[in-house]
Amino acid sequence: MSVLANIAIEQLIHMGVRDFCICPGSRSTPLTVAIARHPRARSHIFHDERSAAFCALGFGKAGKVAVLITTSGTAVANALPAVVEANMSNVPLLLMTADRPPELRSTNANQTVDQIKLFSDQVRFFFDVPCASQDYPSSSLQNTLCFALAKCTGTNAGPVHLNWMFREPFDISVSTSESIDDISLFTMHSQGYLHPTATQRSHIRSQITSTQKGLLVIGELTDPSEIEWLRNNLHTVQWPIIIDASSGLSSLKHSNKVLAFEDVLRHTPDAFTPDVIIHFGNGLCTKRYEQWLQTLACPILLFNSRPILSNPAAISIERYQLHLQTLDWMLALMNHSTLLSWVENHNVTIQKALQDLHGWHEIQILQQAVKSIPDSGQLFIGNSMPIRDLNNYVVESPDILIASNRGASGIDGIPSTALGWMLGNDKPTILVLGDLSMMHDWGVLFTLKQQVLHHPFVILVINNFGGGIFGMLPISKEQDIFDSHFATVHHHKLSPITTAMGIDSHVAQTVSELQTSLEQAWVQNGLHIIEAIVDNTHTQEVRALLRRYSSLDGELA
Repeated sequence: MSVLANIAIEQLIHMGVRDFCICPGSRSTPLTVAIARHPRARSHIFHDERSAAFCALGFGKAGKVAVLITTSGTAVANALPAVVEANMSNVPLLLMTADRPPELRSTNANQTVDQIKLFSDQVRFFFDVPCASQDYPSSSLQNTLCFALAKCTGTNAGPVHLNWMFREPFDISVSTSESIDDISLFTMHSQGYLHPTATQRSHIRSQITSTQKGLLVIGELTDPSEIEWLRNNLHTVQWPIIIDASSGLSSLKHSNKVLAFEDVLRHTPDAFTPDVIIHFGNGLCTKRYEQWLQTLACPILLFNSRPILSNPAAISIERYQLHLQTLDWMLALMNHSTLLSWVENHNVTIQKALQDLHGWHEIQILQQAVKSIPDSGQLFIGNSMPIRDLNNYVVESPDILIASNRGASGIDGIPSTALGWMLGNDKPTILVLGDLSMMHDWGVLFTLKQQVLHHPFVILVINNFGGGIFGMLPISKEQDIFDSHFATVHHHKLSPITTAMGIDSHVAQTVSELQTSLEQAWVQNGLHIIEAIVDNTHTQEVRALLRRYSSLDGELA
């Protein structure tokens, strides 16, 4: 079986896979040994399968396929949250999990669970790799690997599960070079772009050229090539643009970008009513966008290379499954919109309000963090309030890469995903997230402490001692049960724990302390944790004040 495992790893390396997130275990020994002894394979060792799976997801966000290697049993089940995120955000993730041979299945053998299609419809493809035998030639496995990688990275990119049956004893004496001398490696051909038909192109052109109040909306994007194409071509658009942070483009400098757009969508003025909407990618972070769409009667043209519906409002839309790179001709048509005059006045009002903003609160913390990022750096933004504050209140920032986990929008696995994204892009990285998100992925810090990082990896934890986003919900008014059952109030400071772990840790409770901590972190490779302690009540008051600036006609109500 070790020969087959060696051939599999060599085939994957031949197809461009380099990174393997490994959780050591006995049953997966043949795969782990094959990876460890391959000169071109990069091993990333984890003790926690959930963290390893999210790290592999992070590589996928960087446009690289990483492989998760686990032993059998509940080790496999721990990958489910990352599989769900990869599925819903169309990010490549290849799982190669070890399993018992047929004679040990359904016998209550130790560490044996039913792993057949364990992830159900969450994966693009499942295959139960049989034990080595003369009836299962290596060419059959290679053929399956090519198909699996194509399903993982194709138009409907996402997770793929290869479940490997291994029978003891594991013969690990055979080296990789000896096992593949007489093997011909297969070639996998990548898929091309989806282009509009002539009929579609004519219809789209007529819709755009007949409009006077066009609006461009950019939702979640996870394909690095599409993000980069928009980054290079969006300057030609002369329409107002709503750019969601999940697109990875919210730091892009464009004079027509609608600032504080989530606040605008709370009470949208009549002056900001489009007659056509062009939407790129998946949905936005805020449900208020869908609620606003339900009040409109204009055509909505949605362009997404992935076969995703992206229509929770259940309204009439024109949906086109096309690669954005085929739409440069369409961007050139977006050359006039009368909505711009309102947007310009609104943006001036918001910029003035943010300039007048002082004090110590979550918005100030995020603003300082983003401004500190070097030109070569990148930002991974946490869910709940950080990504919403980024959408609304971060105006001045370098033009950097941004990523987030907005497939299922969970708060689990965020530091692990950011680690994989950092390693995949090979860039200095800052992760900004809340205290509860950090607690959900605490175990990855043990792995991070052992990683040899060639860039600074800064984790900025905004500790408001609970779930701040719940304060925006109607249940927050029920004081008798809110703190105990919803706000997840706690009294834990995190820095004493990270300091005890030997991690470079800092505490900031003022703007100057935060600036100093950030300056020190960016000039030294390795892991740095900054805990920004803040009062959530004060931040909520600041947000409420800023929302008033996004009211009718951009004037303070």
